[in-house]
Amino acid sequence: MGFLDVSADQIQFSLFEIVALLGIGQSIYISIYLLFRSGRMSRGGLPLAYFLNMSAFFVFCFFEYRFADFIAPYAVVKWVLWTIQAPLCCLLIVQVAQIYKVPSFKQFWVLLVVPLAYGAAYFSEKHVQFCSDQPCFDFESWMWFFGVIASIISLLSVWFNREIISGLTQERNHKERYWLILSLIAINTASITTMLINTGVEGFENGWDLTVLVYALALVYLAGTSLFRIYPQAVHIAAAAAMKKPQLSVLEVALAEKIEDLVFVQKVYHEPAYSRSDMAKECDVSEAMISKVISSHFGKSFPQLLNFQRVEDAKRMLQQTDVPAKIVAQEVGFNSLASFNRVFKDITGYPPSHFR
Repeated sequence: MGFLDVSADQIQFSLFEIVALLGIGQSIYISIYLLFRSGRMSRGGLPLAYFLNMSAFFVFCFFEYRFADFIAPYAVVKWVLWTIQAPLCCLLIVQVAQIYKVPSFKQFWVLLVVPLAYGAAYFSEKHVQFCSDQPCFDFESWMWFFGVIASIISLLSVWFNREIISGLTQERNHKERYWLILSLIAINTASITTMLINTGVEGFENGWDLTVLVYALALVYLAGTSLFRIYPQAVHIAAAAAMKKPQLSVLEVALAEKIEDLVFVQKVYHEPAYSRSDMAKECDVSEAMISKVISSHFGKSFPQLLNFQRVEDAKRMLQQTDVPAKIVAQEVGFNSLASFNRVFKDITGYPPSHFR
């Protein structure tokens, strides 16, 4: 059959390649999501960089046994993509802790551990002989050894930002972010431990490579699914606001960001009795100012904004769980099933049962 004559053996994938393909798909999907859903690039830039880096890592893993022998720096590029994920993940942790603020410039020092680790590996391969009971370390072994050290230093940098993370315990509905941060730290710790145990083992067998790949997939899955809930579903909100909002003053922009934090991150709308006066007290402004900024920035009234978010959360619960509609209504902040059904249909055009 010529070009189309492909045997079954030629299209078979190993378990390693299948896991890599899963990682590629997950990372690219999350990257596209962040491009459209994170609002400003200041919010989504760092998570996007993290997932694009992981996408590249999975691509290199997928083609490892096909093209590694033909690309001279293949091992180095793969090492860089894996090693830099630890400092990027630590910066991501800082941003998740303060979701609407980018880490400060001085916090990006952690990225320097990667070139420093590479330099240390190059120097050690030339000038240090470390053999013990096994063959002497080659350059790749030294890279992974110092990659472990770089990852440990990166993880320790989270400790220097512990005040930001511990502050989450003071916020309502902080559990999603706090759990995500602890989970990312735990997976990175497990990954570093495994790397440390295997550093220096001759050949870095496929089983070790698969272990690294599974850790990477776990990080991507955990961070991605959590970010879907953390980042606001704001495409049409931003579009509507851009069409008709007047120029806001510096103070009004700061207030809008505070409102975004209360609504999208702390999810105050889960409290049925939460009112405009409650928000005004938390923001230390008048109710009139709250109404003005919500109208200008979101293109909605206060009740419309809260009910819209309640319905968005309800849709996800209806699609992803078997929880009864009455419980869903209570969980997302409605006082009664009747008001839930009415508002839900007003906003979506369908009854809640349509999403089951």
